[in-house]
Amino acid sequence: MAVHEESEDYTLKHFQHGHLSTKDRLKELCSGLRAESVHCLDPCKLCPILKWFPIFLRQGPLQSLLSDAVSGVTVAALNVPQGLAYGLLAQVPAAHGLYTCILPPLVYMVFGTCMHMSVGAFALIARLAGEGVLEVVPNPKQDPEAAVVAAVIMAFLSGAILLCAGMLRFGFLASLLSDPVLNGCIVAMGILIPTSQLKYAFQVTVSSSLGWIATIIELIERIASGEVNYYSLGIFVVSLFCILGLQQANSRCSFLKRTPIPAELVVVILATATVKMFDLSGRAEVATIGSVPTGLPRFQIPDFKGFGSSNLAKLAVHATVLAIINFMVSISVAKTYSRKFGYEVDANQELVALGLANLAGSVSSSFPAAASLSRTTVIAQTQAATPLHNIWTVTVLILVLLSCGPLLATLPEAALAAIIVLAFKNVVISGFKDMRTTFHVSTSDFIMGQLAFWSTLLFDITKGILIAVVASGLYLNFKSSRASFAILGLLPGTERMYRNCRIFPDSKELDGILIFRLDAPMHFANAEALVAHIWRAIHARSPKVFDGEEESRPETPIHTLLLDFSCVGHVDVTAGRSLKKLHGQLSARQIKLVISHCRYDSYLKLVKIGLFGAPEDDQESTAGIDDFRVHCFRDLHHAVLFSQGKLSEGRVQTSHGPEPESRSLPDIPTMSSIIGRRDRTRSEVSSSSSETCGS
Repeated sequence: MAVHEESEDYTLKHFQHGHLSTKDRLKELCSGLRAESVHCLDPCKLCPILKWFPIFLRQGPLQSLLSDAVSGVTVAALNVPQGLAYGLLAQVPAAHGLYTCILPPLVYMVFGTCMHMSVGAFALIARLAGEGVLEVVPNPKQDPEAAVVAAVIMAFLSGAILLCAGMLRFGFLASLLSDPVLNGCIVAMGILIPTSQLKYAFQVTVSSSLGWIATIIELIERIASGEVNYYSLGIFVVSLFCILGLQQANSRCSFLKRTPIPAELVVVILATATVKMFDLSGRAEVATIGSVPTGLPRFQIPDFKGFGSSNLAKLAVHATVLAIINFMVSISVAKTYSRKFGYEVDANQELVALGLANLAGSVSSSFPAAASLSRTTVIAQTQAATPLHNIWTVTVLILVLLSCGPLLATLPEAALAAIIVLAFKNVVISGFKDMRTTFHVSTSDFIMGQLAFWSTLLFDITKGILIAVVASGLYLNFKSSRASFAILGLLPGTERMYRNCRIFPDSKELDGILIFRLDAPMHFANAEALVAHIWRAIHARSPKVFDGEEESRPETPIHTLLLDFSCVGHVDVTAGRSLKKLHGQLSARQIKLVISHCRYDSYLKLVKIGLFGAPEDDQESTAGIDDFRVHCFRDLHHAVLFSQGKLSEGRVQTSHGPEPESRSLPDIPTMSSIIGRRDRTRSEVSSSSSETCGS
């Protein structure tokens, strides 16, 4: 019923405005573009900080600053170990993970719409960036400068793509992949990335270009050959248990929920001190991250000359995938916390903010930045008041870079591997729970999710995501091409309640009238299938002839096809021409075509296509044309009354036609009569206005 009422309101509203000429349509389009331009040029829309910062100044800034300071310092304690770990994941020196957490969050603070978002180094994006680096720099440890340039170029390209998408209002890209498909990709990454870190735990050499199965096989071979460094393995295992224990303490102790213990930072400090104290890097050959440069990152424009066009094309492909996944993950995090705290986020502005953040990061030696779910959760738990918490976080990171670089030289890679492995613990657990729920809810969605999961797991991440995108597009086209419809009947004991005969077995089809409801937009992919279903329904209700004898003749043969458009939000040209062809074929068989609940824009398309003119098969003759013209009603019951002959022809043709045969019937004009009445009203108003001006 809600669809019907909305359709009628929409139709009446636009019928009152009348037909628009081409000139009027161009004026309306230009005014709409101007309004959109004004919306885009609104300073508060471009820079949301101009909206919330004055509110911050008016509503007790001292208390807010204290909350932001606590939150910012807590997040910085988490940012240091994660940044160092994710730098190695991106195949660049560890310090560049910290560089990624300096300029990008400050830029996002100015242009972003999520108050709690922590933008910077993120494991999934770092891994994708690392794949791009490995494709153009096969051995990044031997040529770290080239690896950094490749990562910076990807940050620049992905930022430019996100910024252009935001300016073009491409916020709908957030729904490019369904939740089960995106979950399948993320869970596969949550298995791939920890697997790739096991070589640091055992301190063995494993090629980074291998697939998941080949990586496991080579890892087992290296372990079997006795190449394991047991000191590194011990650091890895102890780090795992230490992080898990501190996380459990944070979740169970109520006084630690506001200011949790930074488990990763504790592990970094203990592991670094242990290696330094016992000289494990020299005696036991434990691998460490090496010296961390002291000072701020170099600010320079990315150098594109160091790579050829073929390598730049490869990086552009990875940057495109990075931009898509970056936006989808970030907008998901933003929407989660905006709903929790009761404010709105703008998807298009998020594209702009993420694009500018990555462009800023590309001039400060950082790899692509994205939203971090774990750090955003900490910001929410510590009750940050404003996005100014980013200033405190960046301040702490700058102090670390200026003073603590030499102290981090003995940080073991095994400890960072433990941090990365546990970063995906919750992702994998919640992902498998979601898969189980999807299996019980929708088998088709579960299959699509499994396709995304296994394609990402067995191939590399970029190919898996591309396969998931293509498969989702094909599946969506397949689903939209499958015609969805219902045959309606009248419920017993009611006068105008028509329901699906398959779901409501008690509903009874009307004699001689086939009420066919289309339950989806009608377009080129499903038009022919819907027409085929219509003919199949008509033939099933027609008399069957065998050897000249009729079998199971209905009481009243089908004389009217009534199409219910209440669920049809869109009709394209191909579907309109299919309906026009169907009209001609029905007229040749002495079957009328009646439409109800047609939206205004769809009605205008059908008028221009010629559906409401004479049937195609009867264009050359004039006899009986009016009997088979298409009539359109705003209400299904009125269309049924007309099909049953309970509304006179004069009433249908115009609202000012002859008096009805039965005065008890209300005045039920069709769409064409409403338009005619509107045109007369407009001409009367125009003439009266002219007379007034003349007087």
